[in-house]
Amino acid sequence: MFGRDKPQVLVVGAGPVGLFTALTLARRGIKIRVVDEGWRTAAHSYALALHPSSLRLMDELKIADDIIAQSYIVRKVGLYEGNERRAEIDYSDLDGANNYVAVLPQSKLEEILETALETSGVPVKWNHRVSHVEPGNEHVDVTIDRMTMESLGYAVAHTEWIVASSNKYEMPFVVGADGHTSMMRRSLGIEFENAGRTRYFAVFEFKTDFDLGGEMRVVLGERTTSVLWPLPGGFCRWSFELTDFTVPPASRAKDRFLIQKEELPETSHENLAHLLSVRAPWFTGSIDRVDWRTVVRFEQRLATRFGSGRVWLTGDAAHMALPVAVQSMNVGFSEGRRLGNDMADILKDDGDLSSLADFGSDCLEEWRLLLGLEGSVSPVADAAPWVRKHARRLISAVPASGPDLERVLARVGLSVISPESSIST
Repeated sequence: MFGRDKPQVLVVGAGPVGLFTALTLARRGIKIRVVDEGWRTAAHSYALALHPSSLRLMDELKIADDIIAQSYIVRKVGLYEGNERRAEIDYSDLDGANNYVAVLPQSKLEEILETALETSGVPVKWNHRVSHVEPGNEHVDVTIDRMTMESLGYAVAHTEWIVASSNKYEMPFVVGADGHTSMMRRSLGIEFENAGRTRYFAVFEFKTDFDLGGEMRVVLGERTTSVLWPLPGGFCRWSFELTDFTVPPASRAKDRFLIQKEELPETSHENLAHLLSVRAPWFTGSIDRVDWRTVVRFEQRLATRFGSGRVWLTGDAAHMALPVAVQSMNVGFSEGRRLGNDMADILKDDGDLSSLADFGSDCLEEWRLLLGLEGSVSPVADAAPWVRKHARRLISAVPASGPDLERVLARVGLSVISPESSIST
């Protein structure tokens, strides 16, 4: 499968974080391979938001311009408590370049990353899955299966994926970026512990004439959080947290996180109008065409460790967070940058395995703060009452990460009390 050019790092998973980590390694001159058991990148173009810090990382890899050219640029965040506008965060106040959030379809982001990888001589091996991992002191034994679709001889046409071939390899390093169901995490015996209650959001993407003027809006209710994202082409996405939602029995066995798109009361046009009238009466725009509506389940989870030795996790393979601030993916980019550079340093004899252990402990500290398990967010002396009331929620409601998050929270009167280490360094 890999020919004579023996890879130094295997990246498992070709989502945004896996592709970014692979590109980081490739730009350092490391021989890498990327495998994914899927047959292509994201089918549904679910819109993603890249934080300012992530855009700076993309700029390091010379792909920020391509991303920005296909994005809707968000320069401000409007914070609401119920119907009242309480504060505004302006990203232009941040230090450095690319001080805005870029919103674009996941498929576009993955296309840009995959194209950059191919230009670097690294094609993604789709339909390939890792079926066995055995870490060792000098290398990692890996078995990779090539999957193929086979038609079975039933009366009704039926196809399923089968293993066409299997090969064993010795890899100096392996990166597990294979999502929330991570085989890499499970193969290492790492627990994926609950870090908060499961939430359900009704999500609607539709065309509207409402002018958001480059602003994303967050609405904090007594028991719910709702978020409005502007999208390219005059579209927007509303996500409304649901209370007392019960998963329909027909959906439970199909997908743990995306409730099926059959008509549900929560995704009806009538409920969309009701939610807008109750939670955001200031939204007076039209609902011209609803392109997507569904209920999504969001779990909050954190791996008990990020890896060991020569096998390490990043992105959703190690953590899951609420969707409002899009933190799991964006912090995953910072993880991928550091992990890729640490591995490159080791392979070039400029570092040792202890740097990876430091990476793992720093990641855990970062995420225990973001998920509210450790550290704290403290209102300053003159913080407004609404800030004091929602202090803990705001850390996961503002689209920012790393040092930027502390700066934007300071603008609304919050001080982040966290461990000294940071994965962004």
